Amino acid sequence: MPITFGPKRNIAQGSPSELSVCSVTGTLAPDATGLYFKTDDWAEHSCYRRNDSAWFIWWNQYNSTWYISAEAGSAGQYQWTSEDMANTEYAPSGDSFGTATVTKVK
Repeated sequence: MPITFGPKRNIAQGSPSELSVCSVTGTLAPDATGLYFKTDDWAEHSCYRRNDSAWFIWWNQYNSTWYISAEAGSAGQYQWTSEDMANTEYAPSGDSFGTATVTKVK
């Protein structure tokens, strides 16, 4: 059962052409690489979703950590974490493998 942090909101909305963009790269299992678009705020920080809405980058206010996971607000089975949001590496956690590199594109 995934651990859930903070309130859940529908954040998979928004027009990608109007939003900030981050790139996630690396050899990751499962594959969370791709372009992520700012969609909304989560815990007073920006939240990003991958263009297919399968993955999110979000801030966990309870442990002051950025997450890449399949659902914003839920660490889930597969996740990567970092103390910094962008231009940094995220370490695998849970059942994830590989180091994710998040870079701010625009």
